[in-house]
Amino acid sequence: MQTRTKVITGIVSGVLILGLVAVGVLVGVSYYVLKRIDNPELVKKLEAAKSDGTEFGKTTDQNGCMDKGLTLPSPSDSFDIRDHYFVKACLRSSRPTADFCDGVPFLLDRDWFDKKCSAFGNNAACIEAFTAKRDFCHRVGDKG
Repeated sequence: MQTRTKVITGIVSGVLILGLVAVGVLVGVSYYVLKRIDNPELVKKLEAAKSDGTEFGKTTDQNGCMDKGLTLPSPSDSFDIRDHYFVKACLRSSRPTADFCDGVPFLLDRDWFDKKCSAFGNNAACIEAFTAKRDFCHRVGDKG
Protein backbone atom coordinates (compact mmCIF):
# COMPACT_ATOMS: atom_id res chain seq x y z
CA MET A 1 0.00 0.00 0.00
CA GLN A 2 2.76 2.45 0.85
CA THR A 3 4.42 2.03 -2.56
CA ARG A 4 1.14 2.70 -4.32
CA THR A 5 0.62 5.87 -2.27
CA LYS A 6 4.14 7.05 -3.14
CA VAL A 7 3.53 6.47 -6.85
CA ILE A 8 0.23 8.36 -6.78
CA THR A 9 1.81 11.20 -4.79
CA GLY A 10 4.67 11.36 -7.31
CA ILE A 11 2.30 11.47 -10.27
CA VAL A 12 0.13 14.17 -8.68
CA SER A 13 3.24 16.22 -7.80
CA GLY A 14 4.57 15.87 -11.34
CA VAL A 15 1.27 16.96 -12.87
CA LEU A 16 1.09 19.96 -10.53
CA ILE A 17 4.67 21.00 -11.37
CA LEU A 18 3.99 20.66 -15.11
CA GLY A 19 0.79 22.68 -14.68
CA LEU A 20 2.66 25.46 -12.87
CA VAL A 21 5.36 25.52 -15.55
CA ALA A 22 2.68 25.70 -18.27
CA VAL A 23 0.93 28.58 -16.49
CA GLY A 24 4.27 30.38 -16.12
CA VAL A 25 5.05 30.00 -19.82
CA LEU A 26 1.56 31.18 -20.76
CA VAL A 27 1.86 34.26 -18.55
CA GLY A 28 5.32 35.04 -19.96
CA VAL A 29 4.21 34.72 -23.58
CA SER A 30 1.08 36.77 -22.93
CA TYR A 31 3.15 39.52 -21.33
CA TYR A 32 5.54 39.58 -24.29
CA VAL A 33 2.72 39.75 -26.85
CA LEU A 34 0.82 42.47 -25.00
CA LYS A 35 4.01 44.48 -24.52
CA ARG A 36 4.73 44.27 -28.27
CA ILE A 37 1.19 45.16 -29.32
CA ASP A 38 1.06 48.19 -27.02
CA ASN A 39 4.43 49.48 -28.21
CA PRO A 40 3.84 53.22 -28.83
CA GLU A 41 6.25 53.23 -31.78
CA LEU A 42 4.36 50.40 -33.47
CA VAL A 43 1.01 52.08 -32.80
CA LYS A 44 2.30 55.27 -34.48
CA LYS A 45 3.48 53.27 -37.50
CA LEU A 46 0.10 51.52 -37.81
CA GLU A 47 -1.80 54.81 -37.60
CA ALA A 48 0.53 56.37 -40.19
CA ALA A 49 -0.01 53.38 -42.51
CA LYS A 50 -3.78 53.73 -42.12
CA SER A 51 -3.61 57.46 -42.90
CA ASP A 52 -1.30 56.91 -45.89
CA GLY A 53 -3.58 54.16 -47.18
CA THR A 54 -6.64 56.37 -46.91
CA GLU A 55 -4.91 59.18 -48.81
CA PHE A 56 -3.58 56.88 -51.51
CA GLY A 57 -7.00 55.25 -51.90
CA LYS A 58 -8.53 58.60 -52.79
CA THR A 59 -6.38 58.62 -55.94
CA THR A 60 -7.02 55.10 -57.24
CA ASP A 61 -9.42 52.20 -57.49
CA GLN A 62 -9.43 48.97 -55.46
CA ASN A 63 -7.10 47.20 -57.89
CA GLY A 64 -4.68 50.12 -57.54
CA CYS A 65 -4.68 49.59 -53.77
CA MET A 66 -3.80 45.93 -54.24
CA ASP A 67 -1.05 46.78 -56.74
CA LYS A 68 0.44 49.25 -54.26
CA GLY A 69 0.08 46.80 -51.37
CA LEU A 70 2.05 44.18 -53.28
CA THR A 71 4.98 46.57 -53.68
CA LEU A 72 5.20 47.60 -50.02
CA PRO A 73 8.29 46.39 -48.14
CA SER A 74 7.80 43.15 -46.22
CA PRO A 75 7.08 43.58 -42.52
CA SER A 76 10.05 43.59 -40.16
CA ASP A 77 8.42 41.15 -37.73
CA SER A 78 5.16 39.33 -37.12
CA PHE A 79 3.73 42.22 -35.08
CA ASP A 80 4.32 44.72 -37.90
CA ILE A 81 1.06 44.67 -39.86
CA ARG A 82 1.43 48.10 -41.46
CA ASP A 83 0.86 46.64 -44.94
CA HIS A 84 -2.49 45.25 -43.82
CA TYR A 85 -3.55 48.60 -42.33
CA PHE A 86 -2.43 50.46 -45.46
CA VAL A 87 -4.27 48.20 -47.92
CA LYS A 88 -7.46 47.96 -45.89
CA ALA A 89 -7.65 51.75 -45.43
CA CYS A 90 -6.85 52.23 -49.11
CA LEU A 91 -9.63 49.85 -50.15
CA ARG A 92 -12.14 51.73 -48.00
CA SER A 93 -11.37 55.10 -49.57
CA SER A 94 -10.76 54.00 -53.18
CA ARG A 95 -13.10 53.80 -56.13
CA PRO A 96 -14.90 50.46 -56.46
CA THR A 97 -13.65 47.94 -59.01
CA ALA A 98 -16.22 45.70 -60.67
CA ASP A 99 -16.24 42.13 -59.30
CA PHE A 100 -13.43 42.99 -56.88
CA CYS A 101 -14.66 40.63 -54.16
CA ASP A 102 -15.65 37.74 -56.40
CA GLY A 103 -14.04 34.50 -55.27
CA VAL A 104 -12.63 35.92 -52.03
CA PRO A 105 -13.03 33.25 -49.34
CA PHE A 106 -14.71 34.12 -46.06
CA LEU A 107 -12.36 32.01 -43.98
CA LEU A 108 -8.59 31.73 -44.09
CA ASP A 109 -7.91 29.59 -47.17
CA ARG A 110 -4.24 28.70 -47.57
CA ASP A 111 -4.78 27.51 -51.17
CA TRP A 112 -6.30 30.87 -52.13
CA PHE A 113 -3.36 32.77 -50.62
CA ASP A 114 -0.86 30.42 -52.27
CA LYS A 115 -2.54 30.85 -55.64
CA LYS A 116 -2.67 34.65 -55.35
CA CYS A 117 0.83 35.10 -53.93
CA SER A 118 2.81 32.43 -55.80
CA ALA A 119 3.97 34.99 -58.37
CA PHE A 120 5.32 37.13 -55.52
CA GLY A 121 7.15 34.33 -53.72
CA ASN A 122 4.46 34.08 -51.05
CA ASN A 123 6.11 36.99 -49.25
CA ALA A 124 4.62 38.57 -46.15
CA ALA A 125 3.58 41.77 -47.98
CA CYS A 126 1.48 39.77 -50.44
CA ILE A 127 -0.15 37.76 -47.69
CA GLU A 128 -0.93 40.94 -45.73
CA ALA A 129 -2.40 42.58 -48.86
CA PHE A 130 -4.68 39.65 -49.62
CA THR A 131 -5.62 39.28 -45.95
CA ALA A 132 -6.68 42.93 -46.04
CA LYS A 133 -8.68 42.24 -49.22
CA ARG A 134 -10.41 39.30 -47.55
CA ASP A 135 -11.16 41.41 -44.47
CA PHE A 136 -12.44 44.27 -46.62
CA CYS A 137 -14.64 42.06 -48.77
CA HIS A 138 -16.21 40.38 -45.77
CA ARG A 139 -16.10 43.45 -43.51
CA VAL A 140 -13.98 41.71 -40.88
CA GLY A 141 -13.10 44.03 -38.01
CA ASP A 142 -15.22 46.94 -39.22
CA LYS A 143 -16.69 49.07 -36.47
CA GLY A 144 -19.35 50.73 -38.52
